[in-house]
Amino acid sequence: MHVFYQFDFDKLSRSVKKQLLKSVSNPDYLVYADTISNRIWFGLNTCLVLVCSILLWLVAFSEVLDAFSILWDGQRAIIWYALLLTGVLYGAHAIWQRHQLNKKFHFLPGCYLFPLAIVDARSWKVGVYDLGQLRKLEVTHNEVNGKYKKTLFKFNFYNGSAKTLAIKDRHKSELVLNSFNLSQGVARTAFHNRDTLTLNGFDPFLEVRKAKWAGALNDAKNGAKKKLLGAMVDLKLPLVLIAIALAILLWYGKNAA
Repeated sequence: MHVFYQFDFDKLSRSVKKQLLKSVSNPDYLVYADTISNRIWFGLNTCLVLVCSILLWLVAFSEVLDAFSILWDGQRAIIWYALLLTGVLYGAHAIWQRHQLNKKFHFLPGCYLFPLAIVDARSWKVGVYDLGQLRKLEVTHNEVNGKYKKTLFKFNFYNGSAKTLAIKDRHKSELVLNSFNLSQGVARTAFHNRDTLTLNGFDPFLEVRKAKWAGALNDAKNGAKKKLLGAMVDLKLPLVLIAIALAILLWYGKNAA
């Protein structure tokens, strides 16, 4: 029995997209949001691009770091070029991707906890964990040398799989746990009363659930080759291959000059 499903956001119905935006924006429906602000996201990745670009220029074209040039003598330079180019491409791609997701979603990309579902909307492949299959929720406060670090919410499902969310604020984690527990009672009442408005808010993918999760990317009908290709793209393997190719071209061009 599946508890996790992935969907192409662009192929979701207009009503599901509208309900997702409504649920994310309504504190009566949303229990917890694990997100990073656009300012921090763009700032960190811009810094990554700039730092890697400057280091690449210093290593490849400047004499400032000649005292350390033994580290990238000969073909070893290709490794350094590839690493730094990967950083540049990764940061640039992250900035572009975030911009595209902002236009698609109209809300911050992130992982959202609702009473009846966990929605992982950090890429165009939106993941959904069905909390209707939840067997047990384990909440653990992690401490190191007596100092609080974070709280782990481990959602254990009937099929043996689990999903973990981490919150690095003890007070907030207690509020989230209390809110989640209270919402379960509200959800049961809504189900008993056939309150579709509340149920749709608690599970933005209720329409898809009723259709037995039709259109899921991890459906058994999808071939292994397609799944492997998707995994390679998720791991940013194409960016690494492009970086390696550019590094080789840069090394040959520099030594041929």
